[in-house]
Amino acid sequence: MRKLAIAVAVTSSVVASTVALSPASAQTPSASKPKPGSTSSYTPPAIKWSACTDGLQAYGAQCGFLVVPLDYAHPKGTKIKIAVSRISHTSAPSAYQGAVVVNLSSAGGSALSQSAMGQMLPASISGDYDWVGFDPRGVGASEPSLSCDPTISGYNRPAYTPTTAKQLAAWEKIAEDYSAACAKTHSELLNHSTTTDSAEDLDSLRKALGQSQINYYGYSYGAYLGEVYSSMYPTRVRRMILDSSIDPRDAWLGYNFGQNAPLNQNLKAFSAWVAHYNSVYHLGATESTSRSCTTPRWRS
Repeated sequence: MRKLAIAVAVTSSVVASTVALSPASAQTPSASKPKPGSTSSYTPPAIKWSACTDGLQAYGAQCGFLVVPLDYAHPKGTKIKIAVSRISHTSAPSAYQGAVVVNLSSAGGSALSQSAMGQMLPASISGDYDWVGFDPRGVGASEPSLSCDPTISGYNRPAYTPTTAKQLAAWEKIAEDYSAACAKTHSELLNHSTTTDSAEDLDSLRKALGQSQINYYGYSYGAYLGEVYSSMYPTRVRRMILDSSIDPRDAWLGYNFGQNAPLNQNLKAFSAWVAHYNSVYHLGATESTSRSCTTPRWRS
């Protein structure tokens, strides 16, 4: 485990939290039971794997769909499909360490291609694991997909902190329009796209992979998903790395406001560094000048 944790940390900016659970072999059967109140009694059908047809093809990855309930409270009801990719281990069975599920995305982001993360590590480490990426429900190649307004995160947005009545009205209009666009989809996913739903999907993925426990690597929202999953199913996690983890007591509005100050500090430091090497980057010889070149401009 130590080799995996150190190697993955090298490929990350900062590993905010590393949690190790159940150091026993990945082959050791688990007597884990769902946390009281869990509805995850669902057993998914086997994933039908075939060669990926996108950029993962170069790595010999396999792709398929995990079939899960739309609503875990009604496991025999409507089913949806979670897009999954896998790059299989290359080590001998005696060295096999199980599956690593990877999600290094923000909320609503695709993680299907992230099974390739293992390729950034030495083969002596990555080869001991199956590397698995997935698109959360409603995202990317998962079916059905859900997108209320794909332009919501576009470049030309109002200032984040409204200072005039006009700016505040612009944001209120954006929120109202987005709500209306979601309503127009008439998608049942709107009521079943919580993090706990995705955590249940993660446990279904564990079952479909034939793992009594899983290894997990998460960043940002992916780290939050790992926090929720390990809280719901603590004995089903073997090894876990949480990079840039999020305080669950303050997700999400408080978290977003809380990160503004350190992000601004980092931007200021980066702009000063760019200014110091103005002869190379030509973005301005002072911190304020280079910062104006590296900061997006929002419409007023």
